[in-house]
Amino acid sequence: MENSPIPSVIIRPGRLVGGPYTATDLASLMKLGGGEKGCEVKIGDSLTGDCERSAAAESVVQALLDPCCKNLDFSIIDDTRPTKTKAVFGETQWMEAFSQLEGYVCEVDFD
Repeated sequence: MENSPIPSVIIRPGRLVGGPYTATDLASLMKLGGGEKGCEVKIGDSLTGDCERSAAAESVVQALLDPCCKNLDFSIIDDTRPTKTKAVFGETQWMEAFSQLEGYVCEVDFD
């Protein structure tokens, strides 16, 4: 895919948790959700952990909406780092997270 002329994004979520509960794994049986934790995003297949389904879906939408987010390959998991406040990612936080990834090049003039 990296040599393809068609722009692409590969998103690698951690173990999906949160509803809808369709499997019989422990997270589903206990109805464990990710919660409003924010996300951790790193280049490649480099993160392990849980990822709320809604966060994985939102990362797909935000990657499609960001004109600079192309030809990237990244992992996403729930943010488990200890902080006092953890906000749900909004559009600005997604753009900031994507811009920290190696390979993110923005050549779009927003003016």
